[in-house]
Amino acid sequence: MRLRPLLRRTAFILLLAVIPALLAVKFTWDAILLIVIYLQLLLIWAQAEIALRQHSLFAAQFKPFFGISYKRDITEPPSHSVWIHNTSKNAAYNIMVGRLLDK
Repeated sequence: MRLRPLLRRTAFILLLAVIPALLAVKFTWDAILLIVIYLQLLLIWAQAEIALRQHSLFAAQFKPFFGISYKRDITEPPSHSVWIHNTSKNAAYNIMVGRLLDK
């Protein structure tokens, strides 16, 4: 992992952790309600993130996956062959394969 995204994520997490402390310093005992609301919003955000990731993983298990192999023959005229194989246990429907010609 690169250093810059790691530092950016760490700074973001520190900012999220510092906000309740700043609220407590600024408003003293009046900040308790604000801190509880803030933490509830963070909890809602985390639960939404987890739900979206679980939905993506659940949907991905029903999609077919393909393996592609390529072969080039040095015959005259030279020929190129491409094979597409369904490597998953799920059936693939509505697959379109076309031929691309150059010149």
